[in-house]
Amino acid sequence: MTWRTAALSLLLALPLGALMAAINWQFKGTPFSAQTVWLHSLVALLAAAPLLAQSVWLRSMLASGRWPQVAAGGQMRFLLLHGAIGRGGPMLAFVLGMEWLGSGRLPLLNGSLFTLAFWMAFGAYFASRDWRRLQRAAMENKQ
Repeated sequence: MTWRTAALSLLLALPLGALMAAINWQFKGTPFSAQTVWLHSLVALLAAAPLLAQSVWLRSMLASGRWPQVAAGGQMRFLLLHGAIGRGGPMLAFVLGMEWLGSGRLPLLNGSLFTLAFWMAFGAYFASRDWRRLQRAAMENKQ
């Protein structure tokens, strides 16, 4: 992660944290204060930082020509590591963190295995789009 992406993730986290604090205030009755906005922004920052770092990693991998080595590992491995864990994990952490701040209870105690499967599959979907985009870019670089 570079300074530019760190600043970008901070710029994304502050309005997103304020929005999520307002949503939790409206629907869950949590107090809307500077502390809750700060906590919601912190959860958003912790979720946005790995996603932006992965975007930087993908761009650097394509620019340095390391994509064929990663592609040789197989699409399923890429979808699992980059998608389900790398993309789905931060999105799941964001949703569970916002739920925790809104309700005051740990959301995993509510039996949210469906939530886990949904966000991991959603991350794998985004990774499949990244896979196709990187394959196309690698083919264009060969020509």
